[in-house]
Amino acid sequence: MVEIREVSESGSSGASKQTVLDLKSDGNNFFKEKEFEKALVAYEQALAFADDTDIALKSALKGNMALVFYHLNRLDEALVSCREAQELDQSSAKLLAREATILAEMGEFSKAKHAVEKATHQFPGERKSLLRTLSAVEKKEKKAKSKLESGIDGFFNRSKTSLYSEKPVASKTEVEAQFRAAKNLLEKLKSSLGGNDSDLQHMSLMNGLFKRLMDPKEFRKIVYNGMEVLEEQMYLPNSFAELLENE
Repeated sequence: MVEIREVSESGSSGASKQTVLDLKSDGNNFFKEKEFEKALVAYEQALAFADDTDIALKSALKGNMALVFYHLNRLDEALVSCREAQELDQSSAKLLAREATILAEMGEFSKAKHAVEKATHQFPGERKSLLRTLSAVEKKEKKAKSKLESGIDGFFNRSKTSLYSEKPVASKTEVEAQFRAAKNLLEKLKSSLGGNDSDLQHMSLMNGLFKRLMDPKEFRKIVYNGMEVLEEQMYLPNSFAELLENE
């Protein structure tokens, strides 16, 4: 089993390039063994001792750190490291593809596809591998949308009749109770969809839902599931903002 290498902290001038390469190799071995925390330590040590003029090596280390952060589900740090690697070396199609993969995992599908398109224009010779990355992004996007939409449809189909089937008594208290019930319904949506990171992929999926709910037309489509709101039912909320205002 690979162990973390002990290195003197005398500064970059006190470490040879071979030491830096050995640390990088250690990180690669840790990564292969899925010991991501140890891999991160090795890459960070290598970066600390790397010569500032060795741009290609520093970029490679930053890119490897981005991959480790990705597997640790530390996606914000993964994106930062990946972009720092690109600033050091702008001649890498692989780094743009890696950025797209990270963005897709974050639920930023438009940005992910844009990263792939940018790479395709910059590196036409890598078109085949970049198209595989684009396909993976689109597949993840389709799966995420399908899961979210089926969760919404199923949840509101189960709940719509019990929530809005009858007009409440004309008293103010009953109406307010109806509004609170609607808000609780929305709050329960997350648990209905799964309630954990592996199911939801990322909170951006939920953010996308609430962006739709903020549009009055989309709100009525989702909450009432296509049912026509009759004139005598106009006490029901027509928008998410109206629902909250009447809580």
